[in-house]
Amino acid sequence: MSLCVWFDGSANFKRILVLKVQDTFELGLKELTDAAANGEGLEPKAQQARHVRMLGNIRFLGSLLTHSMVSSKIIVPVIEELLQSASAASIELLCAFLTTIGPKFDNPLWRGHEKFSSVFTGLGNMQTALCSSPHLQEIVNQVLCLRKEGWPEGKCANKNCQI
Repeated sequence: MSLCVWFDGSANFKRILVLKVQDTFELGLKELTDAAANGEGLEPKAQQARHVRMLGNIRFLGSLLTHSMVSSKIIVPVIEELLQSASAASIELLCAFLTTIGPKFDNPLWRGHEKFSSVFTGLGNMQTALCSSPHLQEIVNQVLCLRKEGWPEGKCANKNCQI
């Protein structure tokens, strides 16, 4: 996937920024896939550092999108990449991404809204399959609650919200 395909400007700063975000995103996904395929485990500190770096990168990408610094055409490909991996870490990244971009792009007037909405249906269906990970269940539930409540800032107002 190339984010630069949808690059809207000619400013070098934006281009460099998009390329760096793309490289970091793809490297993080590759690390996740390689670790899952090889069954290799990193030291807990290294694993935590990678996790924090990836969450920061995906939230940063979401912020660039919400501030219109990157074209919204990349939203669906990013979501598809995260869903394709289907690991617990990629689902958590997806939830962080959706939480960041949801308030702006969960709008029926946005041209990609139909596909965007289908992701939430998929997350709802996936929630029952996440029985082995209460942490992941809570994260998915939180995203679904935020959407249900119209994306209020912060956490879902109803702590006991069950979708």
